[in-house]
Amino acid sequence: MTSYKQGARGPHQFDCWGLVRDILLNHYHVPDDHIPAFGHVPDRKEELTKCKAQIEHYFRKVSPVEGAIACHVRRGILFHVGVVVPFNGGLAVLHTSNKWGPSIDSLTKFNKLNAAEYYQHDDC
Repeated sequence: MTSYKQGARGPHQFDCWGLVRDILLNHYHVPDDHIPAFGHVPDRKEELTKCKAQIEHYFRKVSPVEGAIACHVRRGILFHVGVVVPFNGGLAVLHTSNKWGPSIDSLTKFNKLNAAEYYQHDDC
């Protein structure tokens, strides 16, 4: 079991990017240099948006598919990330936040929170 901690990169505590990064590294085998730790941006959304721009050439925008990064974007600013995972015979978004801790939400629920965009690594 894990818990949310701002700036944490695991293995027992994660922030939203730390959880996504860990899953992509360990379950989808995305190369480490394609998903840097970005530990310097724990709660600075503008900085998180700049970090997304640094790595998005490794990813392509897709409809929700297993292993895709799920991004909440509002007015061009990245606010939150999760990862699309198989769940109960369908797809859901695994993510963590200060308010709720680790959770799995249906795509419908995740999409309702903010405009959602999905990105899959080119090798997946």
